Amino acid sequence: MTLAVLAYVLLLEAGLILSTTCRGAGSIGGSDDARSRSGSDGQGGKGGAPGRPVWPAPRIGFPRGPGGGGSSKRETQSKKPVRKIITFKPGVSALEYNTILESVGGKLVKELPFVDSIVVEFPPEAAEGEELQQILSSDNVIAVEDDYEVQLLCFFRSSLNYDRQVVPWGVKRIGAPDAWQVGTGKGVKVGVVDTGVDTGHPDLKQNVKAAVDVTGSGSGMDYHGHGTHVAGTIAAVNNEIGVVGVAPEAEIYAVRAFDRYGRAQISTIVEGVRWCVENGMHVVNMSFGSKDESTALRMAIDKGLAKGMIFVAAAGNSGRDNSVVFPARHPGVVAVSAISENDRIASFSSRGPEVDVTAPGDKIVSTYKNGGYKSMSGTSMATPHVTGAVAVILSANPGITSRGVLAKLMEGAVRLPGLSRNEQGSGLVDVSRSVGASPEKKEAGAEDKAIPA
Repeated sequence: MTLAVLAYVLLLEAGLILSTTCRGAGSIGGSDDARSRSGSDGQGGKGGAPGRPVWPAPRIGFPRGPGGGGSSKRETQSKKPVRKIITFKPGVSALEYNTILESVGGKLVKELPFVDSIVVEFPPEAAEGEELQQILSSDNVIAVEDDYEVQLLCFFRSSLNYDRQVVPWGVKRIGAPDAWQVGTGKGVKVGVVDTGVDTGHPDLKQNVKAAVDVTGSGSGMDYHGHGTHVAGTIAAVNNEIGVVGVAPEAEIYAVRAFDRYGRAQISTIVEGVRWCVENGMHVVNMSFGSKDESTALRMAIDKGLAKGMIFVAAAGNSGRDNSVVFPARHPGVVAVSAISENDRIASFSSRGPEVDVTAPGDKIVSTYKNGGYKSMSGTSMATPHVTGAVAVILSANPGITSRGVLAKLMEGAVRLPGLSRNEQGSGLVDVSRSVGASPEKKEAGAEDKAIPA
């Protein structure tokens, strides 16, 4: 798993991955164009040969429990327009092409010039029409996909109040307090593509450097709570109140891509990633996912990877094997599964060969909207532990490359007994080991052992 991420980044930087997009005969239908993926390690992981597209995993059903996430509602409804993302070859004028699409009832919704794409709405009858199919089969069109809905990957728990600062169990479990003697995330720019952030939260406002919006609402404020919770795990301030994050001096740049109900279209996520790339984020947290692949989002992430950025994403909440969601299964993204406090794989956590590391994700206490605190669970909650660890490694090693960070992250991971590779990847993140700090004593039985096949 780890080697696959490192290999992908290396190949991308070397220009050997010429394109991560490809359009087949079924591409107009979006997810119906799924194909099998072949790992470079021969185990079906996240690898890919140079110049070859890496296709999404087979479509998988997901539970519809509260905040279960990982699913996208793709059924065409007869009375609703159909939104498509159309991606063109570089140099093709997408707007000029839109004139042709208008001739068959298409209506431009937005432009995505960062990835040479446009979002177009079609009447249902036109979306299935032969004339449109012929237009979109042009050699100038790289891919066509539904502008589907992306889900947050969390379960809400209880609200909490504290009269003094506590160190959440997850922050302790990955060795963050010991690592602070070496690095605290100071100077590291962390992009959080999510529901926004509570900019006035007393445990966050010192570290929130920007809160921007790409939804069109005009505000980066968090009216949902998920983004504030994620931001707190990454970088809640080390003070005398509330909680403390993994990297308590990291800089948070909240990018609101989800609405107050926790909903987002893939095109809005692309815009969020674009903002992170164009504004020089060092690491980007993506606590969301879908069972469906996206060419446009893959291209946006690749642009960031080529600049040396690091992307960390939630594996998913299906609770089954071979169910890692996108973008976590992108070969250049660090995919994070979740464990509970007893070092067992969390019952809700997705598993699969794409998992790179695991982190605490069950009953995680962090900041919440309106200045509050809440316990939440999900791979959404595991992911910011890893993002925070990346920030600590970066601050402890000035000038280190993204490949160097990933190597330290994976080498420091502790392999948990009884968990398979599909469940934990390289193991439980331990940032104190990654930065060479005195490691916190592990619980009995958690020593580094061979991983069961």
